[in-house]
Amino acid sequence: MSLLSKNNYKINLSNLGTLKWVPNLLFKILVFSFISFISWNYFSLCFIVVGYKIFELLENSKKYTFSKYFSQLFIIIISWLIGGLFWMLEIDKGFFALSMHASLYFLPFFIHRLFFKTKNIIYFIPIIILFEYLLNVASSSFPWTTLGNLFSNTPWLVYWYSYTGTLGGSLWILIISYCLFKIHKEKSKLEIIKFSIVLFIPIFCSLLIFLQKKENKKPSFVLRSVVSINPQYVKPSTNNIEIIKNIASNLENIKADIVLIPEQTIRGIDKDKFYGMHIKQILSAIMKKQSVKCIIIGATFYNKGEMPHNGIIYLTQDKIYFKIKRKLVPLTEYLHPVLTPLFKKIFFNIEGIDESKEILKDQKSLPVVCYEAFFPIYISKSINNANIIFLLSSEHFFNDSFFGKKQYENILRLRTIENNCPLIKCSSFGFSTQIDNFGNVLYNSNKKVNCFKLKINKRESTFYNHFGEFTVLLLIFLMIIIVNLKNHYSKKLLE
Repeated sequence: MSLLSKNNYKINLSNLGTLKWVPNLLFKILVFSFISFISWNYFSLCFIVVGYKIFELLENSKKYTFSKYFSQLFIIIISWLIGGLFWMLEIDKGFFALSMHASLYFLPFFIHRLFFKTKNIIYFIPIIILFEYLLNVASSSFPWTTLGNLFSNTPWLVYWYSYTGTLGGSLWILIISYCLFKIHKEKSKLEIIKFSIVLFIPIFCSLLIFLQKKENKKPSFVLRSVVSINPQYVKPSTNNIEIIKNIASNLENIKADIVLIPEQTIRGIDKDKFYGMHIKQILSAIMKKQSVKCIIIGATFYNKGEMPHNGIIYLTQDKIYFKIKRKLVPLTEYLHPVLTPLFKKIFFNIEGIDESKEILKDQKSLPVVCYEAFFPIYISKSINNANIIFLLSSEHFFNDSFFGKKQYENILRLRTIENNCPLIKCSSFGFSTQIDNFGNVLYNSNKKVNCFKLKINKRESTFYNHFGEFTVLLLIFLMIIIVNLKNHYSKKLLE
């Protein structure tokens, strides 16, 4: 009888009442996740709604307890990342990787709260930009969610990436969001004018750059025929010789100057013995019979006594080059040496000397392996005198996700704009793609054999190639000086 007493009944009801916040929490996550989804996949500028909520939270953090601040921050970060990267939940180790990545994004917010809580919330902008910069220069990180990548679905807005790179887009979306917050807070015409200037001037500059590039486009070019092979349709085998023979059979009666074969098509190649291997003889026979000038093939290879490399073997009629993949996927391809004994897995090695510089000098092309393409600073510093980017990729890890592959392709469009350089992607379990230096997709197919007709102009290097991310870092430095001067003179006026 005591269990059914009135007092116990009230206690149970009060316990249920503590769960009333759950529907509200789920509703907020759902709404902001949807906005993030639209921003990452269809129209980038929608993200200013999420940006507005970020600055609103930073403003209110001055009066929030830590627990309330954390709960509101949790909603924003989870919505931000799930909306853009929900496809990761279906891939191998995807949930763990997404959770680890989300936990990293708490860091800039906690730094702001710890050191800048009582100062102008605009100080958050240099903190998050510096955070993104560190993600972009690390050997193994996940810079996919760099805010500047939002504009990969609307590249016509950011042709000025040839001056600032992706971090310039991050700075732009953050300043727009801040101005939107100021409109709501101040409710003044001056703030509306500031918002309009910050929003429309970069768009106008993007249009001017596009028209100038189109007008200065050189008519002279070298015509090249390129063929890419998608091994997913080739008879599966773990034997390298069988794989190459199957590929060779698909190249019969096809004339091409360049043949591209995706990432990790052949594996376990001993670099020192490659020249005498049967695989090399088959590839040389293909080049001779088909009059192919070069074959660029994705491979894993090693030096005796070292961990294997993921990379590229670049064969020409008179020389062979090896290129090492320098940017590796965390957890699946690379883990810090201190932690590797905890996992029963062989990870790839990013150290070692390769012939990347020789390829650039002799072939005037930049071979890139899959994940390296997500690092704009790395590509900008590597491209040198290359006139085209050849990207060898494997998209098997997307687990056939439409949105994962769509975002990947969109991000590649930004690389072509930043470097004023066309790109051809050869991929297994994905699409072979041709993108021009304006970020336009000219060809996109997942057929077994894909043929491209390339007009290769001598590339003019961009401002970003020479000065890179330092343009954005300089703008941030100037912004901090201006904010400090404004605060200083405001205090003097009050005195």
